[in-house]
Amino acid sequence: MRALHARDHHPRGFRAHVRVQEVLSERRLGYQLMYLYKASFAQKSFVLKNIFRGNYDYQKKFLQQPLSSSQNLRALVDTVKENAIFVYEFSPSISFTFPGDRSRVRQENSIVKRSLESLAELHDRGIIHTNIKPNHILIDNIDYEQATRSRNRDLTITQARMSDLEDAVLLALTDASRVASPETGSSFAIVAIYIMLNHMLFLESNQELKTDRAWAHVLRKHIMYLGTKDGFTGLMKHTSKENPFCERLLSLAAEFGDGNSGRPFATRDFRISFSR
Repeated sequence: MRALHARDHHPRGFRAHVRVQEVLSERRLGYQLMYLYKASFAQKSFVLKNIFRGNYDYQKKFLQQPLSSSQNLRALVDTVKENAIFVYEFSPSISFTFPGDRSRVRQENSIVKRSLESLAELHDRGIIHTNIKPNHILIDNIDYEQATRSRNRDLTITQARMSDLEDAVLLALTDASRVASPETGSSFAIVAIYIMLNHMLFLESNQELKTDRAWAHVLRKHIMYLGTKDGFTGLMKHTSKENPFCERLLSLAAEFGDGNSGRPFATRDFRISFSR
């Protein structure tokens, strides 16, 4: 994050009315820089997000506007067409609000339930979300300033919503079976584990991810936590030598052969109390 100068960073259509406070994120996708701004107007906070111009009409017509009345999903509240910007109400994500100890939060199972309802609503409409992660689960109806200041009080969360519909895809009828594909369920399961246990399964340090073998750190944890011996053997039977991942998988298999196979998540004993 870095401070913004109004003369340089205010989107033109909003310059006279909205104060851009900071850049929440910035990244390059192909030839275009993508920004996520936090802004304020009339004592309310908003998020301004630029998208690919070629996706603007499709996103607005088929994904954003049809879902604008949903209580489970965060859809746009306004647009700046000349800058290809969508405007959203600001809500902190579960990982941003409670990055460490979340023992004061008593509604973990409610957050999981409402997040799953968000996913189910998308599936009912033939829409698949391709980027499910904790950063995209937003927490509403909570005093954010209180949440960051008070360390001795339990916090009440009454609403959780799925965000980043820009990463969703409306499937054709012929592709409808993909909406319940295994990777969607796996992605949500990983998010649920994070919410309930405050444990990010595949978290790696920046130092590890900057090496030439960054892929090994991530892939190793996928196999350690979610894999089985029979499953890995079956995967290798279907992975041809021409596949670029074949050599990588074989190198990891050699590492696990030395008693370093880890302990699959399914065999771990976690004590969780679910309230109705």
